[in-house]
Amino acid sequence: MSKQSTHGVMVPTAGAGRAHPAAEAPARSRGRGRPRDESKRASIVLAAQALFCANGYGATTMEAIAEHAGVSKLTVYNQFGSKQDMFVAAVTAKCAEMLAPLDLAATGHMPPRHALIATGHTFLGLLLSPEAVAMFRLIMQEQSSELSELFYRSAIQPTTEQVASVIAGFGPDAHLCVDDPRQAAHDYLDLIKGRPFLLSQMGLPPMGRAELERHVEHCADLMLRAWTRPAGTGADNRTRTTSAAGPAASPRRSKRG
Repeated sequence: MSKQSTHGVMVPTAGAGRAHPAAEAPARSRGRGRPRDESKRASIVLAAQALFCANGYGATTMEAIAEHAGVSKLTVYNQFGSKQDMFVAAVTAKCAEMLAPLDLAATGHMPPRHALIATGHTFLGLLLSPEAVAMFRLIMQEQSSELSELFYRSAIQPTTEQVASVIAGFGPDAHLCVDDPRQAAHDYLDLIKGRPFLLSQMGLPPMGRAELERHVEHCADLMLRAWTRPAGTGADNRTRTTSAAGPAASPRRSKRG
């Protein structure tokens, strides 16, 4: 999920400027193919986000996206190739925009509790945004395994990997025992999502700001207690951040009742 970036739906781009005939390849080409007009691409992504959320995946056409963005259908196909590619770009751009505040360099200098709380609030901001709520409902309504797979790979998987990177950055001074940062990220995000997401999907009154803050702090404290290294262990029992692809060791448990 070409690098994506930042606030206000800055999206993957292979260059800048308006596309010209292949006969005049630009001197500073950054890759194969013609350079892309970044502003047009951003407009197309915004149009796709709006139409997918409003009309659903099946009812949204590339022609409708082109009309909404004020560009030609050929421009849309030149930029994205297919509706599937368009959907992935729309979801990826939204996630990149919402997760931009989750600065891994900044969280690396925070105590684990502060880093988890900051991560939890950023995640909830993405999860409870109107676009995300509409997108989840869209996935449920479409009942398409292919669409679900696209959404998982474009949104859920990269979000989890980013949170896993935050957790993997906790140093030995934190006195935590995390065998598998990716699984730890799944556990923490599932806990954070819980009631706030359920209320949003059911259309019930959301949790207030103060309640959300208490919820995030509570979830962070629960995870830290689960990961805390038992007292009295040797220096070799450091914070472990083995790859999620490797075998996970059995967690050590406190002998206290």
